[in-house]
Amino acid sequence: PGQAVPLFERALAVQERNPGSSHRVARTLAELGSALMRAGRPPYSGARAMVGRAIGIWEGLGAPDAPEFAAVLALSARIHADLGQHAAARDEYERALAIRARVFGTSHPLYAEAQAGLALALAEDGEPAAAADAALNAETTGRDHLRTTLRYLPERQSVMYASMRPKGLDLALSLAPSDPETIGRVFDAVIRSRALVLD
Repeated sequence: PGQAVPLFERALAVQERNPGSSHRVARTLAELGSALMRAGRPPYSGARAMVGRAIGIWEGLGAPDAPEFAAVLALSARIHADLGQHAAARDEYERALAIRARVFGTSHPLYAEAQAGLALALAEDGEPAAAADAALNAETTGRDHLRTTLRYLPERQSVMYASMRPKGLDLALSLAPSDPETIGRVFDAVIRSRALVLD
């Protein structure tokens, strides 16, 4: 990431000199913000500024259902969460979820990824019941997509995808003691997860 930052900055300078490249500028701003974040430069002020500019461009383009706009919102939510701004993270995850639901449907792994992020933001914002519910929904979506995908992949790729898929089970397990009503659902998810491993 550290080596990518100056390259993204050069690309951005070139794109900003060319009229009609707003989409490309927004993409590069998001990539630059992501690289700054991954380079571990707290307090992420540079990353937040880049991603904020990207969001502004997407909002001005009149493309409210663009999948890339949802990705930028999810990235901004992660930055806000890392900074402890959990209400802002929650709002942006909810916006990303709404876009991904309209574009991909609610069974897509990108939808599950945003669900898992929202669950964490809800947990940090002091709403354990809603967080556990979102985490279990993310786990179900990710597990169902994995089960479908495994039918078509070689074993090595299946194992790799299983390790990378969106998950919510760990968070749901950590929240279960604070919300007794979810304990049954959490253990059901554990059993289904282990059964999938056996399959």
